Amino acid sequence: MIVLAVGHATRTDAQLLIERLVQFGDVVEGRDEKWYLHVLAAQCATSLLSLDAALMEIVRGRVRALMPLRSPSEADDIASLGAWAVDLLPGPEGGGDADKFAVEALTRIRTADARQRLKQFALRCGTRVEPLIVSGWLHQPAEEYAREVLAGARIQNLFVQNSSQLAQLPHLDSIPEISVTGSYTAEELDAHLPTRNVEVINLWNNRKITHLDFLRTRKQLRALDLELPMGSLDLLTTFAPLPAVRRLQFRGVRDWAHMTQVRRVFPNLDELTLVLAGDAVAPPDLAALSAEAFGARNTNQLWVVDMNERNVRQFSGESAS
Repeated sequence: MIVLAVGHATRTDAQLLIERLVQFGDVVEGRDEKWYLHVLAAQCATSLLSLDAALMEIVRGRVRALMPLRSPSEADDIASLGAWAVDLLPGPEGGGDADKFAVEALTRIRTADARQRLKQFALRCGTRVEPLIVSGWLHQPAEEYAREVLAGARIQNLFVQNSSQLAQLPHLDSIPEISVTGSYTAEELDAHLPTRNVEVINLWNNRKITHLDFLRTRKQLRALDLELPMGSLDLLTTFAPLPAVRRLQFRGVRDWAHMTQVRRVFPNLDELTLVLAGDAVAPPDLAALSAEAFGARNTNQLWVVDMNERNVRQFSGESAS
């Protein structure tokens, strides 16, 4: 309400209110109170078309003095200030949670300067902030973020959540693990997924995929996580063999009629996890199921995850007890 009131006030009254907020913030002792008043002053200042330059600089100095950020809510407050706040945030040399909160704020500011700062965090902080760098893609223009932040950042695990993001994969470097959520044809995935140095591919919520032949050109692929479109393994009957895959997970499984197809399509499989659909019934004989999936080999492991049993895992194989 105060910010809205400032927008309708005269220039003199608006400046007076901002001055008072700064003064009140200077005299309070608690950081939370100081944060509230000085950030409110900044929100008022940035809502105006013009403000005395000296006062604006005072407000900037007060907000800069509040750094580093200490919580997600503070990150939200700073993000609300937009481009004005980018150069007030400390760099990646701070370490710890402060880096994470700074990244959270920057991902919500859709400017080139913010993306340049994010690239610095991505390069210097690595895996400590990688999940936030990756999830921040959703808040930014897909192409600009891919080229200005993700490219060259040595991302290890990338989540793709829409077609705009999928289209940017050819412009990125090697990524060991890629997760794609949403419905795409095998041809669309083949056109955009990298063919080199990808070791894990996760395909979730896909109702269009009918085959996995395109995975054969991903020579380094070792693990696959696939949500079955219809909950049935009969989809495997159309698949060509993928001998490089060693770890496999199927989600949304409802029947076991084509379990023998597993060992045909994935002849060198070491580990298989079947996540049951919510209305599915767990198979009564895991030993028989394992034999169908792996054949005569007994060094492999099978997990069946029943979502109705509090995620309790039943397993068979060499490590069974």
